[in-house]
Amino acid sequence: LLSANNQSEAVASVSVTYLPLTKGTYWKYNEVTASGGNSTADKYTDKVLGKKSTINGKLYTATALTSATTTDTVYYSQQKHDYYQYSNININGIGLVPVEILFLKDNVAKGTTWSAPAGSVYGLPATGNSTIIKKNYSMQIHGQTYDNVIHTQVSLSVLYMGNMGTIDYYLAQGVGIIKMVSNFTYSTPYTTTTSLNKYQVN
Repeated sequence: LLSANNQSEAVASVSVTYLPLTKGTYWKYNEVTASGGNSTADKYTDKVLGKKSTINGKLYTATALTSATTTDTVYYSQQKHDYYQYSNININGIGLVPVEILFLKDNVAKGTTWSAPAGSVYGLPATGNSTIIKKNYSMQIHGQTYDNVIHTQVSLSVLYMGNMGTIDYYLAQGVGIIKMVSNFTYSTPYTTTTSLNKYQVN
């Protein structure tokens, strides 16, 4: 087991993955959403299930996303050095949209960019345009220091509709997503900042 409280004891057992998907692994997050000068706070847990699903030809692992008020399923897939997320994204003025995002390539240099299909909105093709912003650095969140961090940014655009917004992912090797910032500008702009406060990797 690897958790925020026993990292030094488990380093040898940690794989090189930036997103451990072993059954029972979980992450607990704090989340703050700001829009129009107002903000709301929430807490949720993302737990890896034993369920696998094939989506768009890729084998995904399901995770259960739960808070005091909501329950959802998010899917993750690692294809060698490529990491995908399949989930519902809330875009103001449109609603919940299922998108597939290639959010990380862990073997490319800082500044590398790529584009990948991300599903569709109103039947129009969506694209995720991604960039490695920074990599191989340390980051502190809620008093915990995470090493070997990669920061990527994904800009989500839709044909004829333009840019929907951006999602910044911060991943620590052997831990997973430690921070995520969603900044959607379509219709009513809002920003959601998610930060890790506890985890356990099985």
